[in-house]
Amino acid sequence: MDPQNGVPYLWGMLVFSLISAVLVAIIIHPASSFNRLLTNPIFSYLGSRSYGIYLYQFPVMIFFETTFKNTAHHPRLVPVVEVILILLISEVSHQLIEKHAHNFSLSYLKSRLSNFSQMKWYGQLKWSIFSAIILAFIVSVGVSPFAKEQVNPNPLEQAVTDNVKENKKHNARILAQNNRLNNGDAENDYLVAKQQAENKPVSIDSSYQELGLTASELQQLNYLSATAIGDSVMAGSSNGLRAILPNMTIDAAISRQMVEGYDILKKYKEEGNLSPIIVMGLGTNGPFSFDDLEKVMELVGKDSHLFWINVHVPNRPWETNVNQTIAEFASTHSSDFTVIDWHDYSNTHPDWFIDDLTHLNPLGNGPKYYGSYIAKIILQTMANQKQ
Repeated sequence: MDPQNGVPYLWGMLVFSLISAVLVAIIIHPASSFNRLLTNPIFSYLGSRSYGIYLYQFPVMIFFETTFKNTAHHPRLVPVVEVILILLISEVSHQLIEKHAHNFSLSYLKSRLSNFSQMKWYGQLKWSIFSAIILAFIVSVGVSPFAKEQVNPNPLEQAVTDNVKENKKHNARILAQNNRLNNGDAENDYLVAKQQAENKPVSIDSSYQELGLTASELQQLNYLSATAIGDSVMAGSSNGLRAILPNMTIDAAISRQMVEGYDILKKYKEEGNLSPIIVMGLGTNGPFSFDDLEKVMELVGKDSHLFWINVHVPNRPWETNVNQTIAEFASTHSSDFTVIDWHDYSNTHPDWFIDDLTHLNPLGNGPKYYGSYIAKIILQTMANQKQ
């Protein structure tokens, strides 16, 4: 079952559990042909190690995927390696712990340790490891009531929290302005913003000129209206968007996926608050289909221009799938859909990111590059459409 789909959580797991219960009942019946089929050395071996497999699978997967960052580029190899590691650790655990734990008692331990010097070297090694594990467990249980939780502030979590709060205030201020540029047509909004910039120039942050934006472009961005909807990547970096696109409404949140993004877009449109220039930053938390993009395109309408930020999430298997889907959709909707290729633009700059290579470091320049690159692609695309 697809974990990104609602089916497993609505009724899929219940049906799976019922089928599993029926299957177990059939298999354990002595007269069942399934019983004879499944009673074989391979399944017997896996059954005797099943508890270890159950215990170690999750720690192994988490450790592997946090240690090796580019797992998205090896979607078939990674699961194979993880299974091999889980089986190896489960076997070691079975030999060193579980076989002895069945007969464990203080008298048994005392008798084995009293004969320690007479054991062969591998027996001494095995019992040394077993004793060390038992001692570590006893010590851990003993000191755990006295352990104090140490709360270390996470800069990214703090940035997301602060940005979400600031975005709400920022959006309310923009939506309350009577002169907000939202004329129902992306090209018209672009031209009006350009004219406004020429007639009423404002002060600009000249540091953005080092990132490839001209003074006149920065003036125009100050007046350009847009709507941005995204996930935690956008939420953590939306200060970079607000700085360069002060008329952009930003709605970004942790763990957001396509289905939520669509509902938010629909709400903005029904309320008359959807700008014709729309920026979507979804795909970090799971894949979506070509049809999903079609639905979004139909919702925003033919007078809008939809910009989609592709994903840089190298530790998730769906990175390639998401980016390919976005690219394929763009190839068939070139007039009103543009890919903001954040993946390739940021791929040679690991210093912009925190350790997961997905979220930008709020203490660095990553959010500034994020905002400036998005703004640059918007201006370039709209300018090219007017030629």
